[in-house]
Amino acid sequence: MLPTIIVGAGVAGRELHAAALLRIRPKREVVFIDPLAAPAPNVFSDLDVYSHTGKLSGAVVHVCSPLATHVRVVKQALDLGAAVVLLEKPIAVNKQELEWLQRVIARHPTKAVFPVAVWPHARSYESARKVVERARKHGVADTLRIEMDQHKDRQADYARGRGGSTSAFDVEFPHMSLVARHLLGPVKNIEKATTRPARWAPASRESGACMVRTVHFSGATSELRSELDAPERLRRLRVTSKLDDVTITLPSSRNHPVSTVERIGYPPEHFKEAPLDAFLHAAYSVFEGTREVPLPVSFDEHIDAADLVFTARLMTITSVLQGEP
Repeated sequence: MLPTIIVGAGVAGRELHAAALLRIRPKREVVFIDPLAAPAPNVFSDLDVYSHTGKLSGAVVHVCSPLATHVRVVKQALDLGAAVVLLEKPIAVNKQELEWLQRVIARHPTKAVFPVAVWPHARSYESARKVVERARKHGVADTLRIEMDQHKDRQADYARGRGGSTSAFDVEFPHMSLVARHLLGPVKNIEKATTRPARWAPASRESGACMVRTVHFSGATSELRSELDAPERLRRLRVTSKLDDVTITLPSSRNHPVSTVERIGYPPEHFKEAPLDAFLHAAYSVFEGTREVPLPVSFDEHIDAADLVFTARLMTITSVLQGEP
């Protein structure tokens, strides 16, 4: 069995992906690629160096390296023969890199690249899908609305240089934009996009929070809000239509892996969650040939969701340049 190769031995690589793999595929050997990691038998400085072992061709590569390296690492892994690449969010830095990523993948049509999709693999997320399906079935899809909040306090991480980007557009928002795109379809236009700095990083315009309000081609609407200087952690998704009103409180952290689904007139439902485990299991099942259906989120949806992030960010930059508050 070829090993799993995780590029990046930081928070996402060691604490999330490697830990999840230990739960879902405990017999797989895991190799880390990270020039800054402490020397060890399973740690290599670069993919090129590791490729000389002959164990990269046909293997699974997880891209958990710093954001600015994501597309370059995807290209390197595919060029060196990796069969499957799992790409952490954000999948690119800007629109130009997003286009580069698409060109890289197009040159390797027999390979698979799966951007990480966390919340669509949560058990409680099925309640949101049912609201959308019911609205479409009864012809009221234009009344669908999503409100999503993902808040946390990143001050300690910011001070320690932990967790990569300090922009609200890079931390939680890529996962939120994917939820909106996946549930409501392509975005027609962005009605409003705002940011503000955190109190502990006033010079960084996007460090505190971002809010984006969209209209989808179906007529449905969404409002996505993320605060990185919030007093408490919150992950909540509310999906409403003319027929339904469902609120999903998602797990606040890895230490509290329980979600709650609330519907008016019904008792709350509670689900034990492991969405990253579920995503990785599904992706590995495709690689192993034991999954007969595609992953629930298509690659095109990931591209659209990333483009939404970049378009919203550009709107906020343009507003600042034009002197708007």
